[in-house]
This record gives sequence, structure tokens and C-alpha cells, in this order.
Amino acid sequence: MVIRILLPVIGLFGLCGNGISAFIYSRKSMRSSMNIYLCALAISDTIIILTAFLLFLIENLRYKSLLLSEIFAILTPLTFPLGLTAQSLSVFLTVTSAIDCFIMIYSNPNYKRRFCTTSTAIKMVGMISMLALLYNSPHMFEINVIDCWNIGYAEKSIDVCPTDLRQSE
Repeated sequence: MVIRILLPVIGLFGLCGNGISAFIYSRKSMRSSMNIYLCALAISDTIIILTAFLLFLIENLRYKSLLLSEIFAILTPLTFPLGLTAQSLSVFLTVTSAIDCFIMIYSNPNYKRRFCTTSTAIKMVGMISMLALLYNSPHMFEINVIDCWNIGYAEKSIDVCPTDLRQSE
């Protein structure tokens, strides 16, 4: 019940809040290094919410419908690593924005002009996005989609199964 009702309600509030934040921080009049990090963080958090919908809500409902079961099996190999990448990216963006804030407040004006710029922030977002993708790339090989027989529906179906990589210690 919690996953079927509470998760979507809280998730919708999160999607609305992150959407508004991304919209505001992406305006030309709001251009600053900190706002670029905050806009990227809002987008990353939106991806986390959407992948949580797909992974948890559909996983919880897939036993009620063969179609949902197959949608879950098709989307999980993509949404699982995407969600983990977005989680890592959110952490990296938070740390990077904290460093930017520290430099902005405590460093001398030369460092501020050099590091706390919108072009530096855009480059950093790109670099840490690549870092998050590389860091989580092994997760792309942890799930297989297999053909199986669905006992509940007495039909051929597909399902997800962990690979040896996922089961290794």
C-alpha cells in the first residue's frame, strides 16, 4: 500500500518541485555557477524519482498484469543503472556545489573569477556526469532479460534475472 499510494503522491510533489526549480534556475537572468549546479541537481533528482516510479511502483504492480510484468522486464535493465547513475550524480553535484560555495565565500577574488563562472560550472557538470556514468557502468551488466513461463497467467513471458556479475561478492 505504501508503494502503491504514498510513493506516487510524494513522487508527484517531488516532480513538481524539481520541475519548478529546474525551470527557474535555467532562466538567463538566473545564470550563475551555483544555479547551474542547482538546475543540474533538480534534473538529476527528477531522474531518480522517475526511475523509482518504474522500479518500485511497476515492480509492485507487475504481479497483477502480464503487460506490466513485461514492461518491468523491458525497462529494468535501463532504469536500474540510470537510477543509480542519477543518485551518484546528485551526490557529486552536491559536493561540487559546496566546493563552489566555499570558493565563492572564502577565497580571494582571483580564484572567484577563475573558478566560480558559468562556463566552469557547465564543464564541471559535464565532467561529473561522465564520472557518474563511468562509476555506475558495471550496473549495466547486472541484469538479464530471460524468457520464462508465467504460472499465474499460464503464458510465455519475460522476466529479469541477475547476472553472475551481480551475484559475485
